[in-house]
Amino acid sequence: MTIKEVLSSYYIDLDHALYDVYQPIQNMRLYADFATWALTDKTLNWLFKMLTKYGETSFHPDTVVELCSNMGFMTWEKLQAYMTAVNGTDFSGTALFEYQNPVIDVSRLTQKVTYQELYYILRINGIKIPVGAENFTEPDGYYLLPDDMVQEILDKFDSDKYPYVMDFPERRTCRHFSHMVKGTMARHGLSLAAVGIVSAEMMWDGEIKSAHSFLVMVNESREVYYADGQDDTKLWKPTEPVTGYSGIDEVGTVRLIEF
Repeated sequence: MTIKEVLSSYYIDLDHALYDVYQPIQNMRLYADFATWALTDKTLNWLFKMLTKYGETSFHPDTVVELCSNMGFMTWEKLQAYMTAVNGTDFSGTALFEYQNPVIDVSRLTQKVTYQELYYILRINGIKIPVGAENFTEPDGYYLLPDDMVQEILDKFDSDKYPYVMDFPERRTCRHFSHMVKGTMARHGLSLAAVGIVSAEMMWDGEIKSAHSFLVMVNESREVYYADGQDDTKLWKPTEPVTGYSGIDEVGTVRLIEF
């Protein structure tokens, strides 16, 4: 049997007078049944994770058919043989999915500050911001990160898994790594979190040696951290000496700081 034939009871005929009413009901029923099936099999559990990747609470049976087809499974018998083989191994598709699609609980963001308050926190934590270098894009304010979320974001978001590239047309430099983290945060609904991008002078023994782009993160304890999207191990406070950068011991003047 094809996958579509197996799911035939979840289809409403397109010519049905109440198709627009009954097909959504069937989609919700398929979701509920799939949630139960996911408890019984590794592969079905992984498929359910894929089908609900963006928080869906219903999905059309054609979506299941398409996903199975993209995996190379057109028939139920072939999928069943695969499930039998996978169940006999230690492989966890769900663990792989969760590694590739990390989840950050947005509801943990509870402490909101105005952009003026955020600016003040940055200044008292030792960041040198010339007039006009600040760019706050959310006039409604920002949410401070729970203290333990600072490291969690660095651990879960995978910008540091990619290589630095200067070739043309492919390019991935320090600024792009910072934007990768911010882009991932937007995908997770964390756009209002107090995480920004800094462009600043990098100093050695009081002299400017280079410019660099990295992240600035503010937690609920009003602590400010610098972090590097290229390397999760580089996390330090603005008042601390810089370590981990060859020939750099201090962050100098901030040329741009954007939240």
